[in-house]
Amino acid sequence: MTDESPDSLISGKEAKITIQQSKDAVALIRLAELIGLEDVTQWTTVNRMQQFLDTGQWIALIAMVQKPGKNTEPCGAIIAGFEEERRLWIELLVVAQDYRRKSVASALVTQLEEVGKEQGCRALFVDLDDDNNPAMQFYLGVGFQNAGIIREYYYDGTNAIILLKHL
Repeated sequence: MTDESPDSLISGKEAKITIQQSKDAVALIRLAELIGLEDVTQWTTVNRMQQFLDTGQWIALIAMVQKPGKNTEPCGAIIAGFEEERRLWIELLVVAQDYRRKSVASALVTQLEEVGKEQGCRALFVDLDDDNNPAMQFYLGVGFQNAGIIREYYYDGTNAIILLKHL
């Protein structure tokens, strides 16, 4: 699966963003940590992620950037799990600092929506820390709706806001 996004994603540069599926848990966790999601191993392990990817319970998409004269490198990723009731739950969405606010996250969500539709999913879901306003604004901006709050949802006892988007 490769989806070429508009070159205009990277303003002022001639670059191409492509989105491809990955089943390499080690690379995905390293990418998440490199981009700034240091706590990824607090909610999953390499073995658990690899098992979910291998069995098709999770899907992972990576955004790759190719700038003229440079090697292709990852600039973002999204991982989601297929759940009962035909739900697709976003487990992780990360974008490198230099590529934020340049439509990379939107392209990853859009590609995930397409995968969800192909697999017969009826909705995307995501949970956010209740104080993560930038993520909340992003998800609302790409069509998610507030579905409620779960108290003391995370390992540190903080609350989660649940958002959904019907497919």
